[in-house]
Amino acid sequence: MPHHRYAVLADIHGNVPALEAVLEEISHSPVDGVLIVGDLVGGPDGDGVIERLASYEATTVLGNGEEAVLAFEHGEVAPEQRADLQWAFTRTCFHRTGLAAMSTMKRLQPQLSIHQDGTSSIRVVHGTTASSTEVIRPDRNPERISEILDEMAGTILIGGHTHEQWIFHHAGKFAFNPGSVGGPCNGDNRAQYATLTWDRAQWTVAHHTVAYDLERVRAAFIDSGFLEEAGPMARAQLEGIFLVDRTLGDLVRCARDMAMDEGL
Repeated sequence: MPHHRYAVLADIHGNVPALEAVLEEISHSPVDGVLIVGDLVGGPDGDGVIERLASYEATTVLGNGEEAVLAFEHGEVAPEQRADLQWAFTRTCFHRTGLAAMSTMKRLQPQLSIHQDGTSSIRVVHGTTASSTEVIRPDRNPERISEILDEMAGTILIGGHTHEQWIFHHAGKFAFNPGSVGGPCNGDNRAQYATLTWDRAQWTVAHHTVAYDLERVRAAFIDSGFLEEAGPMARAQLEGIFLVDRTLGDLVRCARDMAMDEGL
């Protein structure tokens, strides 16, 4: 009977200390491969994250963070995105992206299908099969997860984006989120990832957490100048890492609602 084991990492967001802690733990419990579920960038050291994960490029998908940076690279942004304060975060991530990291992002695909001999197939996306920014959570829209699983040819759906660890079973299939390496939103500030193991003719998921030095993250935000240059969203991101909450998402939603109230 074949045996396969993957480590699954998502939503690293330029947090190198958290990533290093996860990679160190994985090195002591060997895996057959590492699946990266997007959002490598969108934080103080996106290039450092991409460099450390270079050997896993073939099993990495685009996140909305990478898509946002690539939009700047391809000139697919409005003039105000290149100047206004509310776009400082993504603009800063773009300006700090080196040529090697940009080249890597350009090669990434939005979805992957993986099928090892003797196993059932796996679909890897960042948000959902429809969009990198679509939010699915068992406590919020289980019917949507069921719908996606019904439409899929494969058995396993892996997604990230929400920074929370969960698993959802439906009709002999299941979806799961490995949680966020770089900024969990579920009350536990340790770096989070998952392992996916094929054994005894089925896939099983285990969620993991790894403690790391949070003060190294604070220093990365401040000493690099990222906190000052990237504006209020960077401050919200840093606070969210320490508070283990959706601080950054809350800020984005608040700004969006204020803009809509003004007819923008």
